[in-house]
Amino acid sequence: QMALEIFDNVTTIQQIGVESHFQEKYDEMLRKREGPLKRKIRYQAVVQATNQSLFFFVDFITTVVGVYFVYLGYFTPQVLFLAQ
Repeated sequence: QMALEIFDNVTTIQQIGVESHFQEKYDEMLRKREGPLKRKIRYQAVVQATNQSLFFFVDFITTVVGVYFVYLGYFTPQVLFLAQ
């Protein structure tokens, strides 16, 4: 009786061995891709932060230039800030 159950379950045991082999290969592939993905994510974060901060920096610079022109008397605030 026990010998028959062992022979019936041989295919299941073989499948488990094959599946773990494929699982290990899959895990290895994921580990190989993990480094480049982390590097890509870091670069994307730097680009995103630069893009977001660049808008505020340019806004600051243009405001400073506008205030400087008003201070020197080249323009009035109405001319600078009102669209005509």
